[in-house]
Amino acid sequence: MDWNRPRTTKELYDRFLQFFCIEELVTPECHAKFKNRGNYFFLSRFDPRLLTVILWARESIDRPFYANNWHTANPGETVYDERGLRDNLCDIVQGKTQVYISGHVLGMALDFKVKDMPAPKVRQWFIENQKDCPYPIRLENNLNGVPISWVHLDVCDDPYNSKVHLFNV
Repeated sequence: MDWNRPRTTKELYDRFLQFFCIEELVTPECHAKFKNRGNYFFLSRFDPRLLTVILWARESIDRPFYANNWHTANPGETVYDERGLRDNLCDIVQGKTQVYISGHVLGMALDFKVKDMPAPKVRQWFIENQKDCPYPIRLENNLNGVPISWVHLDVCDDPYNSKVHLFNV
């Protein structure tokens, strides 16, 4: 697969924004507080390796990716609002009673689904295409022995892991 890697941060951000709106990446509270600063402000809070890998996958798979939906959810639909950057006020972070370090609070992780592609198949796609993946990644695989129904991807790189590392939670 021949992929045209962005040459500048601006090109990365502009191409990324062709596929994602900022609301998909941040909590409603974070968006409300900082929306006047613009999209680049939010994207600059994410690890560029994460944005690059997500852009590569989105352009290569050529199907819509879905993360947060708090801004578009219909009545009765499950609302997702913590699948991207988790700020200090979001429920998952505030609910922790022990030390919590997550790729989400560091701007290094994104949870998402791919249209018409089950999460195990997406994880398999990353494994099959790892030679082309721009950076090493980690993917959550199973929760208590059951395959997770969404894709958690992070760029928390451990040099002892394979380029595409599956882990269980």
